[in-house]
Amino acid sequence: WQVGANYSRSSGAYDNLGIDATKTGDLTLANGGDTPAGNYFDPGFLNGSKANELVGLLGSWDNGSTTYEQSIVNAVFSGELFQMPAGAVGSAFGLEYRTYEIDDQPGELSRAGQLWGSSSANVTAGKDKVKEAFVELDFPLIKGVTGIESLSVNASGRVFDYDTVESSDNVWKLGMNWQINSALRVRGTIGTSYRAPGLYE
Repeated sequence: WQVGANYSRSSGAYDNLGIDATKTGDLTLANGGDTPAGNYFDPGFLNGSKANELVGLLGSWDNGSTTYEQSIVNAVFSGELFQMPAGAVGSAFGLEYRTYEIDDQPGELSRAGQLWGSSSANVTAGKDKVKEAFVELDFPLIKGVTGIESLSVNASGRVFDYDTVESSDNVWKLGMNWQINSALRVRGTIGTSYRAPGLYE
């Protein structure tokens, strides 16, 4: 058996040099201002020789930050249940509890929709909690006969409950492993899957 706990926290800042819409003079925008900050037809602006000056006139740094936290507690129990003619039945059982939390704070210009030619972004903040339980069994069916060096079937299932998306569901998988000889093996699986939306989603 094994019991474990894990906690992680990451925090980062990001910067974006964008065009401040209030300085553009773009009359199609409510916040575009009445007069552009510079003469956009200046030959130096058009040929790029005054690029730094143009950035100084229109550019604004937008600063944001993101913090992400995750906690996991789990327990796994594994071992042999009983013997069959072809070998022991293997098993694993487990429980897990997870929490996630995100706090993304875009820059003020982005939140206000003031970055010309860019999409805006608002605060993304939230948390989720997940409870899960799983079981896996491996059955050795045949071993050491002509054409079947070994043949086993694996069955597993998982149930889970997500707090924020109000989703309780289950997934399962069945697999077969047929070792024909030392050089040839055939494997196959069938099952279901599920992906909960991430915190950003």
